Amino acid sequence: MHSARAAITLIEVAIVILIVGVMAAVATPRFAETQRISRLEAAAWRVANDVRRARQTAICSGRSIQIAFSNDDDSYQADEGEQEDRSRTPALVSIKSIYDPSIDMVASMDGNLTLSFNFEGVPESSGGAIEQATIDLSSGSDLFRVHIGAGTGAVTVDRKTTTSIEPMAPTEPDTDVDGTSGATS
Repeated sequence: MHSARAAITLIEVAIVILIVGVMAAVATPRFAETQRISRLEAAAWRVANDVRRARQTAICSGRSIQIAFSNDDDSYQADEGEQEDRSRTPALVSIKSIYDPSIDMVASMDGNLTLSFNFEGVPESSGGAIEQATIDLSSGSDLFRVHIGAGTGAVTVDRKTTTSIEPMAPTEPDTDVDGTSGATS
């Protein structure tokens, strides 16, 4: 009666260490890429939530709130007007220093860099209602777009690839479709 072998050999340990090492070498680049994308997404949601907070503050306080964006240093700052107790100073949010130096931010509110919400929460820029307001945050080939809805101020975040954001060429209207009901003629 022989007992079963209870020990492992040095060769078996070396093979296990080699397999774990190969798996770690394969996973490390993917981990770094995943981390970069996670930071980019977190930055986009931070911008979206700060825009939502500014809109909500405008509605609740009954006064206009502005957010000034800087495309040069990838930052923004909300100006909530004169505070009653004058104790709060608007914070400057620098995307690169908080999240990742590889993140670029490009904001455009009908070509301007200042977004305002009036007392009803309607987004404005340069004194008039906005038609198009977006804040793009990109890193590498990944892009998250924060969109502020014209008229409503609704804020959405979409993930895009940099190739999918090219402006679309205007299309000719379909001559077979009735312009009022969509019925074909």
